[in-house]
Amino acid sequence: MTGNNPSRVVIMARDRHLLAHLSDAKLLDREQIQQLLSFGSINRANDRLVRLHAAGLLYRYFAGTIAGGRKAIYAISPRGAAAIGREMVWKLHRSQSELLVGEAGVEHQLAVNWCWISMKSGPNSDLFRFVRFNEPISNSLPLAPDGYAELKSSEEVQPLFLEVDLTTETSRVWARKVELYLKLATSGEFQEIFRQKRFKVAVVCTSQRRLQNLRRTVRKQTSKLFYFSLLETARRDGFAAPHWFRPEGDARESIA
Repeated sequence: MTGNNPSRVVIMARDRHLLAHLSDAKLLDREQIQQLLSFGSINRANDRLVRLHAAGLLYRYFAGTIAGGRKAIYAISPRGAAAIGREMVWKLHRSQSELLVGEAGVEHQLAVNWCWISMKSGPNSDLFRFVRFNEPISNSLPLAPDGYAELKSSEEVQPLFLEVDLTTETSRVWARKVELYLKLATSGEFQEIFRQKRFKVAVVCTSQRRLQNLRRTVRKQTSKLFYFSLLETARRDGFAAPHWFRPEGDARESIA
């Protein structure tokens, strides 16, 4: 139990799961939280989030929506981290309840988290491991993917790196990324760090036009490793479902 009336709340098992998810994911909106924790209704999810925020366990911000409204975004607070025995390692440097406008970093983090949720709870997918990077994966490779996942398919484990593209990076930046992933694949460093033989790179875009542009950029260097799809499709059909394009060709493939 924490806080004083009217903000007193008993921390339940589902609350602890939420706090643990936020400790890892940094930011989650209500829709993401509802899908992760299987709240029976929007009202029930909103009521619990309001209580946890009032008790000081969550930080709350607001972001504008396409429809012109706003939605709440939540992060773990120091009190919330202490409640699950974790240290506070990340904080969004904005005032609570502030309306976040044009925050590309926030939009990107939420998109990455949708991919993680799709891997974790979507159909055709069994997430075995997910790692987020706050720094490059090694001293010799200045490469910091948006995530590294291991998906279980039948009896095999499929390692993959996640790249979520919101059109903020130039073709030159992407060409360098491709170069670094190819080096990671051929140098033996991937096997040494992750104890797996080979990997794929899942590139998630928000528009078909951008997807095609990135396919063209990548295939100048390789037709291997890389798979492309849309965030909307991954959310709807499940991350591992057969909706992925290779740098060349029109066939849709599963990434698992």
